[in-house]
Amino acid sequence: MAAGRQGFLILSVLLFRQHCVYSFQSMRLGGMEQMNSLPQRLAVPAKRDYIACDSPHLVDMFSLLIEYKDREGHCEVPYCHEENEWKLGVWLSKQREAYKLGRLSPVDQQRLEEAGVAWDQDTRKWEHMLDRLLQFKEREGHCLVPSNYVEDGESLGRWLSEQHRMKRDGKLTRRQMQLLDEAGVAWQPYDIRWNQMFKLLLQYKDREGHTQVPRYHQEEGQNLGYWLNTQREAERLGSLKLDRQDRLEKAGVVWDPITHQWESMLDRLLQFQQREGHCLVPHNHIEDDARLGRWLATQRWLKRTGKLGS
Repeated sequence: MAAGRQGFLILSVLLFRQHCVYSFQSMRLGGMEQMNSLPQRLAVPAKRDYIACDSPHLVDMFSLLIEYKDREGHCEVPYCHEENEWKLGVWLSKQREAYKLGRLSPVDQQRLEEAGVAWDQDTRKWEHMLDRLLQFKEREGHCLVPSNYVEDGESLGRWLSEQHRMKRDGKLTRRQMQLLDEAGVAWQPYDIRWNQMFKLLLQYKDREGHTQVPRYHQEEGQNLGYWLNTQREAERLGSLKLDRQDRLEKAGVVWDPITHQWESMLDRLLQFQQREGHCLVPHNHIEDDARLGRWLATQRWLKRTGKLGS
């Protein structure tokens, strides 16, 4: 009796296992048939590191990328962005990863590059901000960007401050350093201050028509006259950098303003003589907004006292 019951239990277990195996195989076959019946666009692609260009799925995603570019003007798709309910950002990130690993086919790489995809987003972003800096310089004539300045919707001032910090920390690449140097970025605080004062000098010249800044003149609260005299003294002592000397001379700065002023008055005297036929200038006569009569009287006095230079 016990043997019969044991045999019945064994038979029941075997039949149950056979039923489970059959059910599992049926579900698997049924599922594959359902997957094969899905439209091509919705079919789940094979598990690969990237999807080849001849795959209808990639063609669909590539078209979405082109739609995104046509609308936004670039291919910098945010990682979580969805285009027509498709995860375009995730897909593009996988293409970049495949490129980085050397698993992206030359055909795919060429198509994506022609579309404008940048493989290194950090480099692309850096170069984009450099373009904004060069645009600023072309318009303003310098790279002294205020820290809170925004150019075309980009925080250019903050970005440039970050470049200064990375320069101090030794984190800028040699190529980045070269490009920023060529753009005219001033790294040392004194260089920045010098460029700020030079900008004020150009502002003064645009308004007044010359660079003969009075000694105690202030421009926007800055002692521009004192600064300019300091540059003249540095030039006289031979300690002024050649590039700064060249920039100041091109701006119209004269190194000896006293001699320059004397020669300017002499030119007015010769102009008076050519017109009047003599140098008997009345004491109160003004020539081209300059007190020529008073200046000539001073020269006569200097001659009498032996103080007139040879």
